[in-house]
Amino acid sequence: MNYVITTGRSVDEAVEDALKKLKLKKEDVTVEVLQEASKGFLGFGQKDAAVKVSKKEDTEDILKEIFSEEFESEKSKSSKFENKTRNKVKSEPKFSKSEELSNDKPEVTEEVKVEVHEVKSCDTSKALDEKVETEDSENIEEAEANFDIEKFTEISNEFIDKILKPLEIKYDTDITMDKNVLNVNILGNEKDLGIVIGKRGTTLDSIQYILSLIINKHSDSFVRVIVDSSGYREKRKNTLISLAEKTANRALRTGRPAKLEPMNAHERKIIHEALKDFEGVFTHSEGQEPNRRIVVQIKKEY
Repeated sequence: MNYVITTGRSVDEAVEDALKKLKLKKEDVTVEVLQEASKGFLGFGQKDAAVKVSKKEDTEDILKEIFSEEFESEKSKSSKFENKTRNKVKSEPKFSKSEELSNDKPEVTEEVKVEVHEVKSCDTSKALDEKVETEDSENIEEAEANFDIEKFTEISNEFIDKILKPLEIKYDTDITMDKNVLNVNILGNEKDLGIVIGKRGTTLDSIQYILSLIINKHSDSFVRVIVDSSGYREKRKNTLISLAEKTANRALRTGRPAKLEPMNAHERKIIHEALKDFEGVFTHSEGQEPNRRIVVQIKKEY
């Protein structure tokens, strides 16, 4: 059920009834008022409010629908697999001298198990980032001549349009390239673009990941793609640095380790960097993805 139409003595009452039926929160729906409530006159002509409450479209679902092939391709690449085979190998028979003279030579077979070691899953996005970090600067400058910026801009605009057009969001793009880094900034009303960013930037990361795959399919040299929306990434970085400092001060004040919420590898790196020179504390990560988090601990001398 994607939407319901409900009535009530007021718009708020009708909306509350709709939320209960959809089992959703107010921030997850859009409300269209079909009819305002009217008290009438002396009890005559009284009308209830009527609203149409619809579930907001999930940007990640739209991404999966539009680019299902890319998602399935990467899913198959990154999945763990174990392949075990058994080969029957004929061993060289051993005979005594009398047996060697005989025409009836016994044949002995021995079953040997050959095990193919498990191939560890490959985090493509991490591998791409590592490639950037280890890329020699001279090679980057040489490869820069091969980058078709106009083509990358066309591909990026077409990709973003496929995502935002179904959402009826007005936007513009600012696309620039610095050496081998393609910066794609989506501009528009911050309130409208909230759905593009997603909770803590998860949807924005998904868009960046898929666009990176598409761009690199059309490039002979590696291109690092960064997708941003109205300066969100810089704002998020500043928020994380502030959070790191507050958490460190809390750990020093209470004398106990302080745990942060689970974060992705990029955000954990920002926290580590922010506190590496913070006096009296040190940081480490614990747990498994996607619930891996940072713990801020006090140094022994404190």
